Amino acid sequence: MWLVTGISCISGLMYRSISVYPRPALWLLVNLCLYSATLFYTGGLAAQEQKTSSYGMAQQLLAGRGEVILRFAFPDAHGLEYLSSFLSIDNYRNDTVTAYANEAGFRQFLELQISFQVVRPPSLRSGDLEGKRTGMAFGFDRYPAYQEYISIMEGFAAGFPLICQLAEFGTSKNGKKLLALKISDNAVIREQEPVFFYSSTMHGDEVVGYVLMLRLIRYLLENYETDGQVKRLLDGLEIWINPLSNPDGTYFLSDTSVAGATRFNGNQTDLNRDFPDLRDELWDIRPKEPETHAMMDFM
Repeated sequence: MWLVTGISCISGLMYRSISVYPRPALWLLVNLCLYSATLFYTGGLAAQEQKTSSYGMAQQLLAGRGEVILRFAFPDAHGLEYLSSFLSIDNYRNDTVTAYANEAGFRQFLELQISFQVVRPPSLRSGDLEGKRTGMAFGFDRYPAYQEYISIMEGFAAGFPLICQLAEFGTSKNGKKLLALKISDNAVIREQEPVFFYSSTMHGDEVVGYVLMLRLIRYLLENYETDGQVKRLLDGLEIWINPLSNPDGTYFLSDTSVAGATRFNGNQTDLNRDFPDLRDELWDIRPKEPETHAMMDFM
């Protein structure tokens, strides 16, 4: 339709201009206008094809992973608070928003009728997420498999029974264990002392903190007898560490690897946005994910 409209305008110009322009100049003007109209048409077609391609890619990721990462220009007509009501915003910089969406969030996003790009999930970009394959899991030279993680946590408690106790405080949507270790000088006793609670990887594809928490546990346990600062910490505090609070997301594709991890849990929900919002008058009756309930009850 754009091309036809362009030709119509050119035709009108040509008929009106015959007596004004010499023939060579007239044909040059006609050809330039035709070229511009063609670019306009093909550019619009390319934009439409890109939009269709992005939509198809988004639907494919939603079908396979339950989430899609979108990048788009910040819409002036809407604020971040509105966007955050149905998108999980990961980054906002230079008027560009990067956000995760589940199926419902993506449908609502489409109603804004703005252009977007689909971002390849970070957990699918690396060909070597597991790192080195040498050494034991306790060496933390790679991301552990799910069962290795369970064994590591059980091993900590078994190796240091006086200062370390293991607690299973719930299960994920898909039945994976939610674990935390209590580390203190008298771990079997509840003493009147300050309590610190560390938790990581509520977003399943943010796995660096997962391994850092395992390293912190090992450091505290192995250095209690020899490091004065560690001893003072454990003698005066009750420290709880939950290295992995979203196991369904971290082990989305396989229990043997974190490659392909998702931000959301097994129910396509961002657990970081699932806790009560005191600005929401109905927060106490809204449904919550099992990981959220378990964490709230545990704390």
